[in-house]
Amino acid sequence: MVRGSVDGWDIRAAVGVGPYGIASFRDLTYVSGEPTHDTCVTATALQRGIEQEKTRSGTAFCVKTDQGRWAWVKITSVNAKSGDVKLDLHVWEAAA
Repeated sequence: MVRGSVDGWDIRAAVGVGPYGIASFRDLTYVSGEPTHDTCVTATALQRGIEQEKTRSGTAFCVKTDQGRWAWVKITSVNAKSGDVKLDLHVWEAAA
């Protein structure tokens, strides 16, 4: 994940700036429970970011990478003052 304006990003932190606290260049969807590839692949409520008010510890989502992989991401902490966001994530290999 990147902060600011950088080429080649899948998700970026934008805490306190604009409508999304985390923005996605590709498909992103909220999920709950244990992370599985099937949960990410079958998600239908796709969007382009995590709203500011939902950019908080415990929020989980799946995002599709620029390489066609799905990643499960869980926010573990947010520092609103610095804009830093810490994440746990798991990325699955792209389908053959």
